[in-house]
This record gives sequence, structure tokens and C-alpha cells, in this order.
Amino acid sequence: MDRFLQLTHTIRTILIAFFVMTGLASAQEITDPDALAAQNYAAAYLSQDTAALAALLADDAQFNDPSNSWQGKDAIIEGLTEVYKRITGSGPDGREIRRFRSGNNFIFGAWADFNMLMTVGEIPESEYNFKLDFLMILTVENGKIVEHNDYVDTDAFVAQLQKQIAAASNDNANETEE
Repeated sequence: MDRFLQLTHTIRTILIAFFVMTGLASAQEITDPDALAAQNYAAAYLSQDTAALAALLADDAQFNDPSNSWQGKDAIIEGLTEVYKRITGSGPDGREIRRFRSGNNFIFGAWADFNMLMTVGEIPESEYNFKLDFLMILTVENGKIVEHNDYVDTDAFVAQLQKQIAAASNDNANETEE
């Protein structure tokens, strides 16, 4: 009988883990305003919904990523609007990989595949593709985002950019030889 109970427990644990990891389990409804704000903000950020972001940001919020730093809701929305204009196609194909909470900090691990128009040095504006992992850390107080920090593997970003620039240079060199 003990062996049967142990096997039943193991199978139940595996099934629960499967349903939670695949999103098939209906998680308890989120009622905590800070957790709900963080979840809605992360979804709005990945879908480039600036109206939803503005509704969730505190007036004096701070935004930081490797290339931008903005203070205040209006500056953040203005900055993100400009960034989103440079993302071409249907926007980033992103997905949340993992999330957890530590006090009033909400940490989201995510992955994104996106195309962006950029001017690099003397090279005219061109479209580049990036596939990057990133962490988004949100600090939430009273149901409002007061701080947003993104951490991206900048070495991977630079390596992908350099590879695409080199490929374009080789293509241009071959065209001029012909």
C-alpha cells in the first residue's frame, strides 16, 4: 500500500508540474493589486500597448535598460513610443519564460525575437533581427509600477548586430564586383 501511495503522489506531482508549466492549470485568480499590476504591465510591455502601460505607471516612475533611462510616466511613454516605432513587422515575438516575486519586486524572465530599424555609425538605417533573453524587474507600490529595469545580454546583442553588418558588407562588396 505504501508503494501505491508513493506512486500516486509522484504521478500527481508530475501532472501538476506539467499543467502549471504549460499554462493548462487555471491559476488562482490574482487579487493582489501589486501582482495584478505587474502581470498586466508585463503583458502590455511585450505587446507594445502604451495606453495600458500609462495606466499602470506611477507618475514618478523610473525606467532603465541598457540603452535608455527615463524618469516620469510621460517620459517613459514618449520614449517607449519612439522605440516601438523602430520595431518593424508585427512587433516582437516574445514569451515569458519564468516569473517570481520578492517583496514588492516582480521578476520576469522572457525571450524576444524582433526586427528593429537602426542606424549604426556610417551605415544608413537598416533593419536588423535580434533574438534575446532578458529579465524585466518591476517594483510595484499600491498597484502602480514605480520602477522598471530591463537586463539584456548586451554581448549577444552586439554579436548579432556585428554578424548582420558583416553579412550586409559582404553582400554589398559582391554586388560592386559584379
